[in-house]
Amino acid sequence: MVSGAPCKPLFRAVQINDLHLQASDDPHYSREKFEALLRVINEERHAPRPDLVLSLGDVVHGANLEDNALAAQALLRLKTRGVLPTAGNHDIDTDNLPQGKAGYLRHFGADLIDYTFFYRGILFVSVSNPDADRPGAEGVERRHAWLAATLERHRELPKIILCHTPLVPMRDPEVLSVSFPIETWKVLDEQRRMERLLAEHAETVVAVLSGHIHLTAHRPIDGIHYITTSGPYSWPCDAAWFTFYPDRIEVEARAIDEAVPYCKQQAGDGFGNLIHDRDAKERPFSDAAHPDLRTYLRGTDEERAFTIPLTGKKRPRPEASLVAKKPNGFPAPDTRTRANPDGSVTIINLAPSGRMALAPLSTGGGEPAYVLDEGRSELYLDPDGNEAWTGQEVEQGVAVWLEPDQSRTLRLAGEAPKADFRRVSTAPALERDKASHQSANSDTPAN
Repeated sequence: MVSGAPCKPLFRAVQINDLHLQASDDPHYSREKFEALLRVINEERHAPRPDLVLSLGDVVHGANLEDNALAAQALLRLKTRGVLPTAGNHDIDTDNLPQGKAGYLRHFGADLIDYTFFYRGILFVSVSNPDADRPGAEGVERRHAWLAATLERHRELPKIILCHTPLVPMRDPEVLSVSFPIETWKVLDEQRRMERLLAEHAETVVAVLSGHIHLTAHRPIDGIHYITTSGPYSWPCDAAWFTFYPDRIEVEARAIDEAVPYCKQQAGDGFGNLIHDRDAKERPFSDAAHPDLRTYLRGTDEERAFTIPLTGKKRPRPEASLVAKKPNGFPAPDTRTRANPDGSVTIINLAPSGRMALAPLSTGGGEPAYVLDEGRSELYLDPDGNEAWTGQEVEQGVAVWLEPDQSRTLRLAGEAPKADFRRVSTAPALERDKASHQSANSDTPAN
């Protein structure tokens, strides 16, 4: 805790990863473990309901239509204002392209591969790296170019990077390369290009959140905090809770307790991690900072709860412009605006596929923003301010809900009858920014 720091948080987020959901033939109880995670988040057992859920890959075990359909529906059951998915190596089979990514693209959309999302002063940058074992491949080169352009374009904004495969070794490399029986215990890149690229922007890159290695860990390197969690599939069944304040982020990794018994059923001589403890009796892995297998898997107490100070350019900038055009040739769904025939302005931040909605949004200074689904033109306001959550595919359009503090929040209308809503127009407060917003359809990126 930072001394004298304000107590009211800006927002909360939860990191989940490595669910490994299987629609059939589920020997490791992935669905039961996810249900345990769902109860923890939706019933607010560890913390108040998060504004965002950061899903960092391997939501499925097999990159097929059936598993991806299950995963998409599972994530949409989370009672949160937005889910930010990032693809992992189990979500997209890079050995069998293009068929290997058909399931993910169908149920999540190409819009949610390499994209940015601005929320209450923080820019989240989702980098899809399921091909972490292919340095120099065309997709890797394209992604690196997109990331470099994104970091440069948003040089003044504080950023959190989301990617499945870690960029740095999260345990002693000599030990980790043996305990994790896959060569991508970090991104395979002898030149460390992505790591060096982020280091060049260290004054605004706050953290890099990852999964993949089924370990809970925290490594601050040159001012950037690298964080992984085991995920609920493997013991210690962790997720990470982030509470954002104007001057700090408080981070805590916590076990999904109801998932642990399912791991113990398969523990053998280990803990039920299923990876690093597969030969626990013969070789209990450890390193200098983690003297026994238990600590090697779950991290030290200091890795499980810590504070990230936000100073200088890393402080949240809620007043920053939300207008952000995507570079030509890249599918990232950045926030942008639409000028309406009546002269009002609509802020848009939805995957054009409509598969996953990201919300809520507000304009600079906390003024309300109205958000429309691509291809739809009606806005609805809940006159009672009822609590709602983003959690269905876009079927009936979207709604703008009135929050208790009078701000407006994007919600999916879902199956709710339109008679329950009344038609509203865009906020007059946006009119003074009309001139700048109307130019957002040009290819010139915002600062």
